[in-house]
Amino acid sequence: MKLILDFMYLSLFLLLGWFIREKVTILQKVFIPSSVIGGLLLLIMGPQILNVVPISEGVSKYPSFLIIIILTCLVFGADLNVKRARSYADYTFVGAATYGAQLFFGVLVGLLLSKIWKGLPPNWGLVSIYSFFAGHGAAGSAAQLFIEGGYPDFMGIAMITSTIGLVSALSIGMPIVNWGIRKGYTEYVDKPEKLPADYFGGVKPVEKQVPIGRVKTSTAGINPIALQMAFIALCIMLGYAIRELGATYITEGFSKVNDIVLGIIGAIIIWPLMVKTGADQYVDKTTVTNISGFALEYLIVAAVGTINSAAMVSYIVPIIIYCVVMFAILTPLYIFGCKFFCKDEWFEKMVNMFGQCTGNAATGMTLLRCVDSKGQSASGDSSGMFLFFFMPIWVGMITLGPALAMGENGAIKLLGIGLGIMLVFYTIAFIFRRSADRK
Repeated sequence: MKLILDFMYLSLFLLLGWFIREKVTILQKVFIPSSVIGGLLLLIMGPQILNVVPISEGVSKYPSFLIIIILTCLVFGADLNVKRARSYADYTFVGAATYGAQLFFGVLVGLLLSKIWKGLPPNWGLVSIYSFFAGHGAAGSAAQLFIEGGYPDFMGIAMITSTIGLVSALSIGMPIVNWGIRKGYTEYVDKPEKLPADYFGGVKPVEKQVPIGRVKTSTAGINPIALQMAFIALCIMLGYAIRELGATYITEGFSKVNDIVLGIIGAIIIWPLMVKTGADQYVDKTTVTNISGFALEYLIVAAVGTINSAAMVSYIVPIIIYCVVMFAILTPLYIFGCKFFCKDEWFEKMVNMFGQCTGNAATGMTLLRCVDSKGQSASGDSSGMFLFFFMPIWVGMITLGPALAMGENGAIKLLGIGLGIMLVFYTIAFIFRRSADRK
């Protein structure tokens, strides 16, 4: 019953967010989605502030499940043509390079602040690659290792930094989106003054109303949406089975594979097989994309509505300073990095990457939706492929990072790893861009 009630409350606040957005035109003009508005209302009305709406504690865990569906949909049915392969590559190289920058500058800024505020966990600045890059889940996983090492305060630092990252990714990302649109950097959105009124809200004219999917087989046998959802579930199940079998029969290292990429693993295996056997004709990518969009709406409401509002008083000042400095460093890195290294759709890739790597994958999708509402760019697919190919480093650092941080010469080792990743992938990105320019 709790699950049903939670779903109804999330639906209600999503509807309230849509209603407010329809009536308050300024919210339309700055491209704030209904789900964000509804999530903020839920945060205020929920247990953390006014405690009027009795949502369960389980709501905060919904995003970690929904993001698996979203990322699986991005890869499943994707057209992996040559042009998009190039897009996947430059996105991956720039994203990986900036991950190294987050590690390097994060540890460095943390060290400097530790000189002023005593008692902080050792090399706590590596929290950037958890809280900003992957969100509360990865941050909590790393924090558990710090707790086992005798530093329980890292959990509070990780959670509040993740919360600031989530809010900042949107509050900084939305002005960047508006700046890019007005500058004409977007491929699929004109400048705001050229956009039709129905783009911002209201009922679309009949001639602009399009179907949300295509029926691929007889509805007497199966509902078309259920069929597409079953394909997506199969991908997730295969990824889960590979992780469990690998951990049982090959190495325990498989157990460290994060849930977020299970569907991606399955989709990368299943989709080519379906294409090879002709079974791909049963897949409707438009429906799959809309399933992803459906999950994203509820994910955003749940994630924003359950942001951890508890502040850790002892360290709130250094945490805020840390976040301000890190965003001041990272924001131009993402903008200029994507503009220089990404040959196609650089702005769409940048806003997605900025949201993905400073808040979480959902915030990246939220920002991307503002400049690519129909999913026409390669940015969404690229983000999923980036997470898959970068997974060994990303997951490995969740366990290796805390061990290095608490070990001897931890700062030197972490700074070296961060600098190495940054320089290697920026170099690869530069070579790849030069090669693309010659063609």
